[in-house]
Amino acid sequence: MYGVEGSNRPWRRVDNSEVIISNFGTVIGRKVNFSNSGYGQFGLNGKRFYVHRTVYELFIGAIPSGYEINHINGDKSDNRVENLELLTRSQNLTHAYKIGLSKAYQRNGKKNPNYKNGAYLTMSNNDYHKAWERAKIRGLKWKEMSINERIELLKTERKYRCKST
Repeated sequence: MYGVEGSNRPWRRVDNSEVIISNFGTVIGRKVNFSNSGYGQFGLNGKRFYVHRTVYELFIGAIPSGYEINHINGDKSDNRVENLELLTRSQNLTHAYKIGLSKAYQRNGKKNPNYKNGAYLTMSNNDYHKAWERAKIRGLKWKEMSINERIELLKTERKYRCKST
């Protein structure tokens, strides 16, 4: 649909309403507010519409279950069709990490805070607490223990898991 005065951009109606949106994410007919997470949104007939998702659905197609819309350049206010892509949650998080939007640790790598001397520890909070208590009973100072000493101590707990790299 064309016809907005002075514009040659394509426009589409949202849910057969008076609200129209361009392929650049410009919304006419409703005030756009920003969510706490920074996404543009507007209300229509008691429903909340996110601008980036609405642009994708109107100009590209349906969003399959299990997929998210990613802003390629990382700017949540840039809702142009060419800046939007369909990704899984995992792909979206990886993209955010790669472009510097997320500072998440890699679970199994050297950036994991539990990675020391070629090994990393994974255990439940309950197991960690039991091991810490065991060290305390033995008069050991947890923070001063080497990774090998912790491993030997934690091997006594049945649910302990240690993976070496």
